[in-house]
Amino acid sequence: MVRPLSPDALIYDLRSASDPQVSPDGAQILYALATTDRTSKKVESQLWVCGMDGGDPRRLTWAGEKNGGGRWSPDGSQIAFVSDRVGAKQTGVLVLPVEGGARRAR
Repeated sequence: MVRPLSPDALIYDLRSASDPQVSPDGAQILYALATTDRTSKKVESQLWVCGMDGGDPRRLTWAGEKNGGGRWSPDGSQIAFVSDRVGAKQTGVLVLPVEGGARRAR
């Protein structure tokens, strides 16, 4: 049975993908995925990567509430992005190895 679309569902159940970036080798797509937390009522944006067919989605960022503007390095091994995790009321540009590892501030 299909349940009716409610205002609550429109706010908390929908996710929004934005700013897709194709990797230099054309095999992956980097994107920001925004969700709204039911408890805090805050919008959070994290970076994800998936295959060109949308398969094998993998979350890349876990810290900070607003991560976005991701861009591939020319060799596709790193991603530069903007995040609010730098400090209270500050944003910064960070670099993240695509295959895991710690981020570096730039």
